[in-house]
Amino acid sequence: MTKKASQLDYNNFNSVKDFMCKPQHVKDKVIGGYARRCPLCGAKVHTELTGMRLYKYKDSEDVFEFICCPTCYENLRYSTALEIDKEDFKKII
Repeated sequence: MTKKASQLDYNNFNSVKDFMCKPQHVKDKVIGGYARRCPLCGAKVHTELTGMRLYKYKDSEDVFEFICCPTCYENLRYSTALEIDKEDFKKII
């Protein structure tokens, strides 16, 4: 989903809304209810778009973007030892 999120035109509200609300096809999987469920922890977010957060993590080489619920956002934001396995992450994309 990070690849699709990075290709969005954030100035076009309808494009962002469609990405967040409609089922997304990723390889052989369909991820539905993206704006209703956190893709990281699976928690239900009742406020849909306004309840989701975009977290950007930058390391020396790459920028990773995560769309997640407020709880996961806070956990990522205040984590002191956040490490992302780039090889595994690229396999998922």
